[in-house]
Formats: sequence, C-alpha cells, structure tokens
Amino acid sequence: VNKESERFTNKTIMKRSNKECPVTGKEVVDPLEAPQSSINGTALAFCTSTCKSIFDRYLVKFAEILYPAKK
Repeated sequence: VNKESERFTNKTIMKRSNKECPVTGKEVVDPLEAPQSSINGTALAFCTSTCKSIFDRYLVKFAEILYPAKK
C-alpha cells in the first residue's frame, strides 16, 4: 500500500468519526489529525493522546458504555 492510498483511507475513516471525545466529552477540534482508535469497526477520535491511552487501556468498560447490552 502506498502512502497516498493509506492517507486517503485514514481520512475516509475519520470523516465518519465522532466530534466529541468519548473519554472527556470535550470537542475533538480536528478529527482528521486527532489521536484515533477503533471499536466494533468504528473509528473514534480523541481530544488528546492521553484520552486515547485511557480508552485503549479500559476498552471493555468504554465498549459497555458506547454499546450497552440490549435487554
């Protein structure tokens, strides 16, 4: 994969991303350049790299919040 197509793919994914940090609730100023992670095939952007680290460390807990079990 060349750099151009890789960059295009990342931008395409991030266009479908959130505009609010799932850890702090703060606005993600530039989702295309923000730290990112994914869950269930959905790209998520974070306001800081610290938030991304917290999210990645406690992924299961955040997954339960973002995707609650149906009763």
